[in-house]
Amino acid sequence: MTAPTKSRRPSQVSTKEPQNPSAATEPAEGNEKHATDADRIADTKESLREALNKYHGSTKNAEVIAIIEELSALNPTPQPARSPLMLGDWKDLSAPHFPNRIAPDEGEEGVYKYTLGRISFNLFEPKKLVCTLDSVRNPIERIPNEEGEKGQDDEKMSYPLVISLIVHTAEGDLRAIMRNEGVVTPATDDRASVVFSSGALSPAPEVVADAEKMTLWRKTFENAYARADAERSYLARAGRYIFFSLLGLVAPTDAKDSFRFEMKRAPRGYLDVLFLDEHMRITKGNSGSYCVLVR
Repeated sequence: MTAPTKSRRPSQVSTKEPQNPSAATEPAEGNEKHATDADRIADTKESLREALNKYHGSTKNAEVIAIIEELSALNPTPQPARSPLMLGDWKDLSAPHFPNRIAPDEGEEGVYKYTLGRISFNLFEPKKLVCTLDSVRNPIERIPNEEGEKGQDDEKMSYPLVISLIVHTAEGDLRAIMRNEGVVTPATDDRASVVFSSGALSPAPEVVADAEKMTLWRKTFENAYARADAERSYLARAGRYIFFSLLGLVAPTDAKDSFRFEMKRAPRGYLDVLFLDEHMRITKGNSGSYCVLVR
């Protein structure tokens, strides 16, 4: 049996931004305030990174929240929800916000483990399979409006969450990618609506390239959805039918390697963009959770 892989939050790695050579130049008198603000922003951002490292990525800690609020007051980007600075490949430094985290062992406070059911809202099987969340990326791109569609051109943006997982099995660990597809649209200058409409669970490229690991992947997920359906009680099936009907949800089924769901009537959420510049983005979602992302 292969020992479980230990994975740390990305925030535990040094994340200092590239230094701008011009920053060392003495500012002209008219630019002194700008230089002072820029220095304060840089110092506060570094304090936030250090606090996230200290608290293993948690944005629920009072010290982290205080720094977020200080940095939000220094936001240098007007109309951040509409800004082109939203675009790009972002990496999440925050700890996951899923409930029912599996308690970490001593010395592994920065390792976040959950069941597959918990991190997929009970859509992916087997639900009790234990996974470590390794990293989360958020690559954002413009979506041009279709012909005849109302609204400002190019306001919509793709908003996928690409979650790198380590799936723990009795015979070894497997890397996987869970990708949730979403769209974000500015609602106000600093708030955007978010809708997630589909998701997929797939083996990571390194697993696909390894015949032995692919055999283990197929063994781990073989007939998982058929077994789950057979084990559901009548009441559970009725509740599932009602829930899926409300959302227009097409559930995953047993496929050879990858599993996918779709929501045709997905619920709409929102996020407030509190801080945005070339290197960092801080948002607060409708559930009240903060996310700190860098690129």
